[in-house]
Amino acid sequence: MEKVRSLSTLILYMKAGCPLCREAEAALAEAGLSYEGRDILEDPDLYARYRYRIPVLARDGVDLVEGRDFDPAALRRLK
Repeated sequence: MEKVRSLSTLILYMKAGCPLCREAEAALAEAGLSYEGRDILEDPDLYARYRYRIPVLARDGVDLVEGRDFDPAALRRLK
């Protein structure tokens, strides 16, 4: 049986001026992954959930990677 890959969008929760967020974006680019960025400062609920955890990469409501764990080689497995 062939593995079906998810076509869901990856979401990167971040905020402007965050050095770890910039590193996460660079790692995602190096891994060749596209994503939708969401600034947690624009949504009080997102801010409450992620303020101490950003950057956080999620898909389908599941948090996949956070903080300093953005390794390009590991991220490639998310394709």
